[in-house]
Amino acid sequence: YVEFNGELWRIIGIMNNVEDANGKSASRVKIIRDESIGEYSWDNKPSGTGSSISGHGSSDWTDSRLMQMLNYGPYWDRTNGECPYDTSPVSNKTKQCDFKSNGLTLEAKKMITKVNWNLGRIKIYPDDNVSTNFSVPITSIFYRDERGTETFNNGTTIAPSNWKGYIGLIYPSDYGYSVGGESRNTCLNKSFYEDLSENDWRIDICKNNSWIYDSPKNEWSISSSPNRGFLVWYFFSQGGISREGAASINTVRPVVYLDTKLLITKGEGTESNPYKISFEKETSKDTSNASPPKIDENGKLIPVTLADDGKVTMVNKDDDNWYNYSEKRWANAVILNDSPSKTYKVGDTIKESDIESYFVWIPKYKYRLWNTGIASKNVHEIDIIFDTKDTTDVEGKSCKTPMISGATGNCNNGEYMTHPAFISLGVNGFWVGKFETGYRGATSTTEAEVTSSDSSKIIIKPNVYSWRNNTVYNMFVSSYNYERYLDSHMMKNTEWGAVAYLSHTKYGLGYEININNNSSYKTGYSALPSTNQHTSPGTSGDGITFNQTYNTAVGYLASTTGNITGVYDMSGGANEYMPSYVSGKLGNSGFTTATLGNYNAKYFDVYNTSSETDTYQYRILGDATGEMGPFQQYIDGDNSSRWHNSWYGDYSGFVESSAPCLARGGSSGGLLSGQFSFNRATGGTYTYIGSRIVLTG
Repeated sequence: YVEFNGELWRIIGIMNNVEDANGKSASRVKIIRDESIGEYSWDNKPSGTGSSISGHGSSDWTDSRLMQMLNYGPYWDRTNGECPYDTSPVSNKTKQCDFKSNGLTLEAKKMITKVNWNLGRIKIYPDDNVSTNFSVPITSIFYRDERGTETFNNGTTIAPSNWKGYIGLIYPSDYGYSVGGESRNTCLNKSFYEDLSENDWRIDICKNNSWIYDSPKNEWSISSSPNRGFLVWYFFSQGGISREGAASINTVRPVVYLDTKLLITKGEGTESNPYKISFEKETSKDTSNASPPKIDENGKLIPVTLADDGKVTMVNKDDDNWYNYSEKRWANAVILNDSPSKTYKVGDTIKESDIESYFVWIPKYKYRLWNTGIASKNVHEIDIIFDTKDTTDVEGKSCKTPMISGATGNCNNGEYMTHPAFISLGVNGFWVGKFETGYRGATSTTEAEVTSSDSSKIIIKPNVYSWRNNTVYNMFVSSYNYERYLDSHMMKNTEWGAVAYLSHTKYGLGYEININNNSSYKTGYSALPSTNQHTSPGTSGDGITFNQTYNTAVGYLASTTGNITGVYDMSGGANEYMPSYVSGKLGNSGFTTATLGNYNAKYFDVYNTSSETDTYQYRILGDATGEMGPFQQYIDGDNSSRWHNSWYGDYSGFVESSAPCLARGGSSGGLLSGQFSFNRATGGTYTYIGSRIVLTG
């Protein structure tokens, strides 16, 4: 189904090699109005008028009165007037017709193409004056003759075998080919002409499996018979097709060819949700109230859209179609390499080789609290409201965000609280790396295992090797120095929580993100849907039998939105270190008290000094740890006992003095991974732990 002219129309098919009025051939979409516009004569000119030589009108479409009504008359002009309506004897009789509400609009006229319609006449009997032999009139015979050159010649009038125009009618063969399902082959070999046999196209398996059949109406086609000069083919109410005089009365459904430049902008093609078409991709206003993405004045961040196949197009930051959080399309931006191949402008496709990093915008929001105290509520859709104002203490409605490990303040379940990530940074949103931070130039898993703080090696792209085997300090410094102008820094735990929570709202995927089980730690991959990510050990590998890339239907399952616009690698891939630690405990992170003091406290989350593996009460509200209870300890498939949360059974090991640093998301090996998984670590080098970058400047 297509919405055209403000009405439901149906796609007959994509017709190949259809010439327009200028002789240019192309594949063109042909559509028919879903309902008729009324009952009219095909033609009812008296004998001696135009091409009419009988008392039954003329079978020459090129000067028929119905053609004129559709292409020049009241229907075309969207007005009322006189339309052909007659029975024998022919007398040019008309009836009042009113197309003020359902004639063609100016917009609809712009969407259709003037084409060359085939008017070859369909021969059935020897008395059709064309042959002494004839075949059983199955659908393919009609198709052949419609495109043939048979015409009518009465000695004074020769009817053309083609016509250039905008609005026609359906062909008999369109009707025949409209049968689907298992009965299609049977029906295509049945007699299509209703006079020949009772065992013809009228049998139920044919007409009842045709989407065009509309009993009990008789409906005109555009095709004629070569004999007598007045016989026209029409669809018989009992199924199949027959012929009668052009002056007869039958229903009419207009048929048009759409302009080849039209795009499908919305819809699913169903009756309740038809395709919407436009010459340009329609924009729909984002009703989510999400804060606009922040783009720097120097143009370092470039706003882009991503096609389903990953093609990146530069857009204007004021373009309404850049993003739409109400439709789960999150805003994306890229940073280019220092020496891109060209200077890009709005509308250009950006080469993948010119892109250094991808980022996704996370707008500021407040969320409805649960599990502020003893955990009792588990998996549910997280209720958020995009809002740039911080919440305050209003009993029963909202509360001021505590921001401190273990604190609840005046917050109660059911109240809204501004997420702490935005308050600590003092921003209305932040840009998060679309993928885990990769190592520039690495061509293997081991080449990306580098202990270094060299920010020039940072790359944030799909299908690159995640940078691992690094200390928290080195990861922090390289992230911090990556783009100081844009306030780049290593993603901390509350920022992770902000993205994880948004993924589980109506604006995101709404359930657990699929694991990246790529054993080579390549970014942007997704496990096959059959993979079990709720057990240990899990299934991992590198190849199409294990996983697929970010720009595939399987790949979208690993995105926070379920489509290509979201954030990837938040389940599996590499575990990701956070600059979030137990107060006074720096472990093997590489930080010292002195070096820690060189940086603003806003870049860190600090947890209570009494934190232990299962002291989930020391969470920071919003960090996606303690709120994910109730928690249980049980033995996994590898006979190891672990703590699990109630959100998909993700691994849940809280920080402690001997392992004071947090890591998020789980690993590619399937260690109970997910966006709500969290783990403690020393802060030192591990080949399965990487990091991610955030921008706020």
